[in-house]
Amino acid sequence: LLFHDQLRISAAPAVRDLKSLGVERILMLTGDRSAVAHQVATEVGIQNVSAEMLPEQKMDRVMQEIKLGYRPMVVGDGINDSLALRAGAVGVAMGAQGADVAMASADLALMTNDLRRLGTCIRLSRRCRRTIYVNVAIGLGFTFVLTVLAAAGVLGIEAPIIAALLHNVSTFLGLGNAGRLLLFDETLPAAA
Repeated sequence: LLFHDQLRISAAPAVRDLKSLGVERILMLTGDRSAVAHQVATEVGIQNVSAEMLPEQKMDRVMQEIKLGYRPMVVGDGINDSLALRAGAVGVAMGAQGADVAMASADLALMTNDLRRLGTCIRLSRRCRRTIYVNVAIGLGFTFVLTVLAAAGVLGIEAPIIAALLHNVSTFLGLGNAGRLLLFDETLPAAA
């Protein structure tokens, strides 16, 4: 008899999606036997595999990646992943069937077992970063323009009141821009 875990249907599409997003280095760190780990890695399209690892060894490997200049996103669902989840730049726990310790150790918990949500997380985080940059530019730009106008005397004697009111306009522009993130919707097709 041979017993083995079922491969998640979303695993191979998730790896392809991550690669299409520019994630160049995907490693599989597992406590499973080497033969099983390499078979699974081949099925999902991962070349770098380290098998039969203890939790401390996983954490050490993540720390090595950080020393090499990478910012690893660690994905796991078990107690044996908790140290690595904590050590990574971003820890992602698979919350639907994951251990409570893994969820507590992670920065982010996916509440489904659909690994394709990892790509969604990356896309949303990139959009958040762009939104932050735009909001900072709006705020600094308004402040700079208002300071120059007030210093040049263009705003007149009521400069502080006018500047305060216009500064609030920049705040509302930033809020409106950030509110666009609420429209982010990435509906995933059913796994094939």
